[in-house]
Amino acid sequence: MAEITSSRFLLALLIAASLVANGVSDCMGDVNSLREKCFQYVSASGPMTPPDTSCCAVIKKADVPCVCSYVTPPVRKIISPAKIVYVSKQCGRPITKCGSAQLD
Repeated sequence: MAEITSSRFLLALLIAASLVANGVSDCMGDVNSLREKCFQYVSASGPMTPPDTSCCAVIKKADVPCVCSYVTPPVRKIISPAKIVYVSKQCGRPITKCGSAQLD
């Protein structure tokens, strides 16, 4: 449990630092909501599981290009591209590219 909490904190910190460094904060609410509601479904560790309705609600409303544009290589080490593709498809908003990274 402590490891998951630490990973979530690290993910939020890395994304926030990247956003601030690039002068972008207009999607910080989306970043925080995605971290809170969806991290367990896209974490590199653990099994692939269908997202719940609260995660899907966030994905459907998120400014995905804004969020994805600032996902750094260290963040990509703790999230699974395959799980992002899976979860987004399950939520009815397929994502196959996140920033410069092709996910499928």
